[in-house]
Amino acid sequence: MTLYSREYDFIYFYINQFKNCDPRVAFMFDYAEILVNIGLLTAGDVAKYANANIIPTSTIALYCNNIFSPSFGASILGNDNMSASKVAAVLADANMTASKAAAILNDANMPILKAATVLNDANMPTSTAVAILSNANIVANRVQSILYSMVDQGFYDKLLDIITLNAPNASYTSYTTLSTGVNRYRNLSIASGVTLALGASPGVIIAYSVTNSGTIASNWIKGGGGGAGTGAGPGGGGAGAVIIFARDITVGTVTANGANGQNATSPISSSASGNWGGGGYFYLISRDTVPNGGNGGGPYYGLGRPNGGGGGGSVRNAYYPGHAGAAGTTTFDDCVSMFRYLFKSICDWWAVNVLSKTPTSTISIPSLGGSGGGGGSADNDYNSSGGGGGGGGQIIICGIGSVTAGTVQAKGGNGGNGADEGYWDSGGGGGGGGVIYVLYKSLNGTFTYDVSGGAGGTGDYNGYAGGTGVFRTMVI
Repeated sequence: MTLYSREYDFIYFYINQFKNCDPRVAFMFDYAEILVNIGLLTAGDVAKYANANIIPTSTIALYCNNIFSPSFGASILGNDNMSASKVAAVLADANMTASKAAAILNDANMPILKAATVLNDANMPTSTAVAILSNANIVANRVQSILYSMVDQGFYDKLLDIITLNAPNASYTSYTTLSTGVNRYRNLSIASGVTLALGASPGVIIAYSVTNSGTIASNWIKGGGGGAGTGAGPGGGGAGAVIIFARDITVGTVTANGANGQNATSPISSSASGNWGGGGYFYLISRDTVPNGGNGGGPYYGLGRPNGGGGGGSVRNAYYPGHAGAAGTTTFDDCVSMFRYLFKSICDWWAVNVLSKTPTSTISIPSLGGSGGGGGSADNDYNSSGGGGGGGGQIIICGIGSVTAGTVQAKGGNGGNGADEGYWDSGGGGGGGGVIYVLYKSLNGTFTYDVSGGAGGTGDYNGYAGGTGVFRTMVI
């Protein structure tokens, strides 16, 4: 078929009117993908027309769902000429299935930044966002990239709403130990006088809201205490972390206290060196440090190290006490960097454990907490010494909305006492205090906190006290 000059003019008249968003040529939207494919329109032209409120949102959704290919739909919805608010309304429309919406967000024509902004928009219900992200048409790596972009753009509230949607509500009214390391709730409450114990690494609570009128306590060990021979005191364990991620948090009381080193016993029945404590691990913000635990007593004493106490020592070098475990660290430049890294680890946990989508690489939620104290030495000719105290653990409280202050403790455990047999018994060193960070958008009230080091154990040679830890509140 030959087109004459007049017919060309006629076609280009309509093309130009479409580019100028003339409502009289709305019928051309039916042929948008064809016109783009033959070069008469661009995806930007179609996006501009779709954004101009000429065509009903329901119609755009219908075409993107039933007529346009996912790639073409993504090229329109992902174009800068179409607002995130309009795209969110299209993807959430009743004419759009979660399956097709997932295919569109999964397509390379949809920029990750735009996809994240769309999910955060008020026109995108949280339930629809979850349905899209959980659909088989969007792959794990794409889900991860979108969630990470939401973190980087500061879309914390909507993201946490997504992650905690459909999670159970829980109200604890009697002492309970949680045996899972990561615990996800929609709304969590702990009654007055009640303790909710976190019994497994990494000691995490993720919720939309936490109302704690009682106590949330670490009940797991990060760095184990060093063993000791019969008669001497083993070292105390370093407290595992408590990490709370929620929008609104009433803190109540939260504890992650190191265990005390055990006292030596009498009579001494054998001779043995003490074992070293296990190492802890801490997330730190620039310029913060983990304090050392105290050295054990005695001429040959166990060293206090970050952050456990050394075992009580001997007067001769035949049987040495155990040194404390030394804590490793990861240091972030600022609190926002640490917060976002933690949030990304929670996103990965949710994708894997709730959506059953495993990206190629993931960030693990960290296993943080204190170092174990060294075991005391036993020498049946000379002495029976106490174990070093375990280090205080780490508490990280992240409230992306409001935090109501309470009482927080990450104390080092006390060193164990020597047997006091009248020879040269030594006390263990006290564990060092832990590290507590409270990150918030708004803070109500004033915290009471204790990150003190444990006292040294007593004996003919006393152990030394552990150093004081870190407590900081910071705006994110």
